[in-house]
Amino acid sequence: ATVGLAATTSAAQLGPLTPPAGPVNDTNPDLEDLEDKMQELLDKLTGELVPLPAVPGDATAVHVITQPGEYVLTGDLVVPPGMDGIRVESDCVKIKLNGHAIVDPANAADTAIRLLLGNPIVLPNPFGVEVEDGTIKGFQRGVDADDEWERVRLEHMKFIEQLQEAARVIGEGSEINDCEIFDSGGNGVTGGNGLKITDTDIVRPGGDGVQSFDDLVAEALRVLEAGDNAVDTGDGGEINDSEFSDAVNEAIKALNDFTAKNTHVTGAGGAGIQSGLGAELEGVLVEGCAFGVLVGPDSNASNTTVRNILSGAAFQAGPNTTATDCYAQAAEAGYKFGDAARVINTRAFDCVEVGIETGADSTVSDCDVKFINGTIAVGIRVFDNSAITNSTVTGVPNGPAIETAGPNSRVVSNTTLNSAVGVQMSANSFYFRNQAYANGANFVLDPFAAFGPIVGINGVGDISALGITQHPQANFQD
Repeated sequence: ATVGLAATTSAAQLGPLTPPAGPVNDTNPDLEDLEDKMQELLDKLTGELVPLPAVPGDATAVHVITQPGEYVLTGDLVVPPGMDGIRVESDCVKIKLNGHAIVDPANAADTAIRLLLGNPIVLPNPFGVEVEDGTIKGFQRGVDADDEWERVRLEHMKFIEQLQEAARVIGEGSEINDCEIFDSGGNGVTGGNGLKITDTDIVRPGGDGVQSFDDLVAEALRVLEAGDNAVDTGDGGEINDSEFSDAVNEAIKALNDFTAKNTHVTGAGGAGIQSGLGAELEGVLVEGCAFGVLVGPDSNASNTTVRNILSGAAFQAGPNTTATDCYAQAAEAGYKFGDAARVINTRAFDCVEVGIETGADSTVSDCDVKFINGTIAVGIRVFDNSAITNSTVTGVPNGPAIETAGPNSRVVSNTTLNSAVGVQMSANSFYFRNQAYANGANFVLDPFAAFGPIVGINGVGDISALGITQHPQANFQD
């Protein structure tokens, strides 16, 4: 029912214009409270089911829902060309397909389920439609919600061969759970801010698997053979326990403050993961992609593996990035980071140009680099004011195992083996307690470097008076 207020113009009719004394109470309910009440109403729609065949349509839709309630499909719905199957013009609607299908046999109908603005009951924007337990085959779009329609929920649904998106739900806070999407001509899902998608498979979408605005949450999402990106999302996206395979472009493309955990990416034609600043990666595996992980400044990766990368670095990141307990294998470079990087307890094997390279003011510690075998190669390279400590580099046949490419760096307690050069020194840097064995040249000195005695060599820059073997800063070679 709708309550109207008669318009009046007389001051007498309006009553006194001076407000009463005392505090003024807020007569407008909080918007969040209204949303909670609407969600409660939606959750409690367990009354009599309305059979959809009893719901009339119009010239553009087979059925038009204009009232809140719970509606059920009692058999397959075949939609004529040029029409929608079901149009929803009310908040708080549940549609149970009950295992049945909405079908467009000629691929000439418009949308299976369309959500229009209609007349929202309480909130400024329409709110809360659930569709569950059925199949949508054909159509331009499977489910299409007007931009302002919030909290659309799709559950236990199968979408097959839509010409555009399978589901377009770009209002805020929509959810997709336990769905399957096959062979959509456009994106599998186009979503808005706060989209949550869980336990869903998207196979061979013509565009992105999932395209969304900010604050995406994806868990147990699987996207196979996306025609563009597997996932393309805005700021604050979070992807957990998911798998992405054989996207034509990026597997994951995100803006800032992106998080991925326990996720497997393989076979992307672009980057495995491309993100802006503040990315957080944990327990991620990226393999067999054209490019590896490309992230902006202030990012962190832990327990993450990137291998078999066709071009560029396995990990490439802007300044102030940290990699801990990571593994890079079979790429042009293992790690290429900007200034103020921290690379700790990581491995880089079988790369071409460089195992680990950082900008100025960086730390490389407790790392293991092996078999960097390009025509010109470096195991670990750092620039000004950096430190390399407690690391091992083996097998760089055409360059230095360790190189400081700028002044004021520290190289301490490292081991180099079987390389063209063990340690390549630079001016005004410091080299203590290192071990170099079976290299073409174990230590290449710089006359302005400072180094502990190299056992068997007393050269310029030797800080011990006698070059004694027991000197606490001694370097050793075979």
